[in-house]
Amino acid sequence: MTIHANYNNKCIECGNPYIKYNEKLSCPNCGHFDESATTIDFIDLAVQSIEYNGGVMPLAFGVFSFGDHVLYTLFEIFVRFNRVQGEDFRLFLETLLVDLDDDFWKKHLTDISVLVHDKLYNTQTQPKGY
Repeated sequence: MTIHANYNNKCIECGNPYIKYNEKLSCPNCGHFDESATTIDFIDLAVQSIEYNGGVMPLAFGVFSFGDHVLYTLFEIFVRFNRVQGEDFRLFLETLLVDLDDDFWKKHLTDISVLVHDKLYNTQTQPKGY
């Protein structure tokens, strides 16, 4: 058993799915702010889920929502990162996501991953001018 993120949210302006992990977060794709969109404490939930699974990929993990999809992607990111300990996390992400064609998804996933990393490792990753 693991912790899931039963969360689905799409921008009402452009239709892209995104995780509204902060009540002031606008759509990372088009910038539209939807105050009616549900905010989820996704960063803490992701940290709890990764810690619950001991930092490894869960043996079984059903993807039932967009939140679960992002969680599963984070599992993959952190399992790979744990294999190369000592590497700069942002540089690691840039290398890992280099072939991702969707700039919106790359930025949103990077933002979420950095926040999760900083909570997991109790650090502050230096921001980069994205």
